[in-house]
Amino acid sequence: MCYFPGGKKRIGKEIATAIFNSTLEESEFTPKGYTEPFLGMASVYQYIPELFNEYELEYLGGDRNPYIIKLWQKLQTGWKPPKSCSREEYYNYKDKNSVSAKALFCGFACAYRGDFRSSYFAKNNVERQAHDCQVTAKRIKNVTLSTGDYTQFSDCYQNIIYCDPPYRDTQNPYKINEIKNKEFDYDSFIEWCVRMSEDNIIFISEYTKPCPQAELILNLGKEKLFKI
Repeated sequence: MCYFPGGKKRIGKEIATAIFNSTLEESEFTPKGYTEPFLGMASVYQYIPELFNEYELEYLGGDRNPYIIKLWQKLQTGWKPPKSCSREEYYNYKDKNSVSAKALFCGFACAYRGDFRSSYFAKNNVERQAHDCQVTAKRIKNVTLSTGDYTQFSDCYQNIIYCDPPYRDTQNPYKINEIKNKEFDYDSFIEWCVRMSEDNIIFISEYTKPCPQAELILNLGKEKLFKI
């Protein structure tokens, strides 16, 4: 997958495995679906379908960033990303605000630290990212994707829901491209998670315990996985 701010590329498999093992321990819970409201680059999601292959789950994913969703939807069709992108191409796409699949891919793959259409970073391995995106797209080919914030999944019932939101007190704006929105309403998000936990299992990635009801499932050093 592409570089992405806050992505779980290095620890995605560990998180997915922890989610699977923790769900199996819930003997009275039979999952009907798996959902990720903060899909990003699907670093965790890509391992989920294989882990839960004995279950007939509905797979849903969403993100409020329309560029990410559009790119994944194109990749799900078997589209092959470019293996290179010059500085000139990159800034041409940026200046024209192109939303073609190629332009969106380059906007992530060639950006400094994966910050969409920020400064061009020549050291990024575009060919490797193209390959990884294709592999991930095959793994999530049966996931229904949609644009929107986490509340679009408020009707989920008996779902495993994994959330990787903007972390509390990180002072990062909830950002899409060059538009900086107000700070992420973390308190409202946690209220939603607690409410949704009545009929679902909720997993949250964070630095610190997000609420009194949360149970630590996986300690990855600075980052941790909690369950409500």
